[in-house]
Amino acid sequence: MGGNYYVSPDQEDGGSWSFSADQLTRTAIALWPGSEAAGPFPPMDATDLDIHTGGGRCRLTFHPQGPVLVFPDQDPLLVPGRVILGLLNALAPDTPTVWWTDLDGVPEILDLTCDATDLADAFSF
Repeated sequence: MGGNYYVSPDQEDGGSWSFSADQLTRTAIALWPGSEAAGPFPPMDATDLDIHTGGGRCRLTFHPQGPVLVFPDQDPLLVPGRVILGLLNALAPDTPTVWWTDLDGVPEILDLTCDATDLADAFSF
């Protein structure tokens, strides 16, 4: 364990996110009541989210200038997998999306129609 995971629109494939940090926060709280957000924090207007899913907790940061969602490696990865899929399926379901780690920096396609278990397995490679 260690390091971070990054999720962003696949700009090379024409992907872009049009949602704001406020929309992301409202969606997270609607999907998982009891979740919280803080920010935006200068200088990059990052927003931190603490999402309580009932089955676990996921902390992630949204950087709108990337745009990118960042979350730390954690056990189990199923929780952030569910959160990422839930948020992006609500806010940008048809957007080509990629993910990578700071350990290798190689973007991988993120299939937003996959099961959270499959995504957690892919994150665990």
